[in-house]
Amino acid sequence: MYQHEAPPVSKLTCFGDDCTKPGVYNCVDCDDIGFYCQNCILVKHQHLPFHWIEEWDGNSEQLFTRKWFPATILCPRTAFTFRVLKLFHLLNHMACTTPWDFAGTMHRITDHVCTTDVTDIYKTFKHVQRQWRVVCAWKRGGVRDAKAPRQPGSLVIGCVSCPMPGINLNANWEKHPDS
Repeated sequence: MYQHEAPPVSKLTCFGDDCTKPGVYNCVDCDDIGFYCQNCILVKHQHLPFHWIEEWDGNSEQLFTRKWFPATILCPRTAFTFRVLKLFHLLNHMACTTPWDFAGTMHRITDHVCTTDVTDIYKTFKHVQRQWRVVCAWKRGGVRDAKAPRQPGSLVIGCVSCPMPGINLNANWEKHPDS
């Protein structure tokens, strides 16, 4: 996940039309998996000023290269884009959208008329979004190696309204007359 900006190994040249320069720039906000030279990425995004452009750092890693989160480890046949997982993560926190509702919506968006022709992704999505939450917590907690030892509670975000001695509560709060 940290290295999703790596270019595809099969084509290191720019994905722009008739361009042979090396492609080292990619847009985080676009679903496009191609890497572009500086001129082509600027032309492609001249009317998209709020998109985030990143430069390739030289690392690569399979499905994550394409910004796809695999549904299974051994033989992935299904994957979810980082964009979909980020969208669900925000909707889940802000609008209390459940994985069931989100998967059902994605099911309808895929084919609204013949919904029986579309594979049900609820179980798979439920597992992947849980893994995504863990990876996001690791990222937020500064964990770069999943195997590194961590202290219990090191990934928890502290509640700012709960009293924590030495942080938002005076050191000698027990001796205060109102306590």
